[in-house]
Amino acid sequence: MKLSDYVIDFLVSNGITHIFEVCGGSLAHLLDSLYGRTDISTVSMHHETAAAFAAEGYSRAGGNFGVAMATSGPGATNFITGIGSCYFDSIPCLFITGQVNTYEFKFDKPTRQIGFQETDIVKIVKPITKNAELLMDEHKVKYCLQEAIYEAKHGRPGPVLLDIPLNVQRAFIDVESLASFIDEDAGDECKSGARCCRDMVSCAEEKSDIDDIIILQVIDLIKSSMRPIILAGGGVRLAGGQDELLKFARRAGIPVVASLMGLDAFPHDDPLFSGMIGTYGNRYANLAIANSDLVIALGTRLDTRQTGTRPETFARGARIIHVDIDPFELDNKVKAFMPINSDLRDFLKRLNGCEICEDKLKFDSWNEKISGYKRQYPAYRAPLSKTVDGAISETIDESIDPNYFMHVLSSFLPRDAIICVDIGQNQMWSAQSLEINGTQRFLTQGGMAAMG
Repeated sequence: MKLSDYVIDFLVSNGITHIFEVCGGSLAHLLDSLYGRTDISTVSMHHETAAAFAAEGYSRAGGNFGVAMATSGPGATNFITGIGSCYFDSIPCLFITGQVNTYEFKFDKPTRQIGFQETDIVKIVKPITKNAELLMDEHKVKYCLQEAIYEAKHGRPGPVLLDIPLNVQRAFIDVESLASFIDEDAGDECKSGARCCRDMVSCAEEKSDIDDIIILQVIDLIKSSMRPIILAGGGVRLAGGQDELLKFARRAGIPVVASLMGLDAFPHDDPLFSGMIGTYGNRYANLAIANSDLVIALGTRLDTRQTGTRPETFARGARIIHVDIDPFELDNKVKAFMPINSDLRDFLKRLNGCEICEDKLKFDSWNEKISGYKRQYPAYRAPLSKTVDGAISETIDESIDPNYFMHVLSSFLPRDAIICVDIGQNQMWSAQSLEINGTQRFLTQGGMAAMG
């Protein structure tokens, strides 16, 4: 079998339905292997950065990893902004780049370039990928693809890159004799002993083993609290934990605020939803977290745009329980009273299996206090109008208030809409005043924040 055919077969077998690409000479064999196939769609973009963003959006919206392909040299380097966005926002994507023939690659020679458009993309993107590799041996194609997908999905998700030279793409391989990253005799177990997950949710289920004592301590903190609040970050969706979060919040009666990346992790029409926090957040949400006595921060980096430039003042009267799959995010900027390294879906499932609060009415006065903040500092203001005999006769202010516009727009959106928000003030108006409900998704960039 031709190696390029095997690559496409592998992607199809892993549930990939679309590949986003810009054609180029060093992709010739991979593109040829896509031609005429009906089980996968090739989407040709106008620019490689657009292809990278499309793969990122595919992953965010669909839950599987996204795939983008580009040729060597400028094609590969045009991926960099999209790769960085996936890395900072923890989005699993596979970037496949074509490369010059191995006999044209300079390797460690002091010369700058040998092959046409030869560029060592692997070394360039290593700091912003979970794994980047040049495939030199055609017999390792299965191993490298399996390893790449494992790295993209396992733990904190992120992008991976596989650079495939032209002569390797056109090589013929014996599929049965290919080396495997997965131990075929042990089901989905990797050679490292870890589990190789088939999808994002199953990956989440494999990760965490939280001590019962930790769960009991969390429950005790909730029971002793009078003004608790949940901060939902982007990690909730990435872990597939939004349903468990909804169940937990409703069972406990605890209000929920969100970060920018966590806006679609909790329905906005639920009475417990209390807005977006941060420098550009809703004022009532910031007041809620500032006056809380317990913050349960789920899958959020607690970065400067959330905490402000003086993190020591963030929720200064509260004990903070910080839960994240990435241990390096714990006690990074904000010191937590209780840092917990865990997958969020597993953590929430464990909490939902326990008796959380004997009296949900305990937090009613706290929720009413937050409702008062909302009334005092609303997310939008309706235009002023004159009334005659109780009927509106004319609008005093004809200008369009962006926040009010977003509020009105919300009522016209389908319950399953995917809302894609670019970067700039439009992002903040949307985040402050759009109401995300049902199965709607709010897709935007956080860490890289690139327009387009």
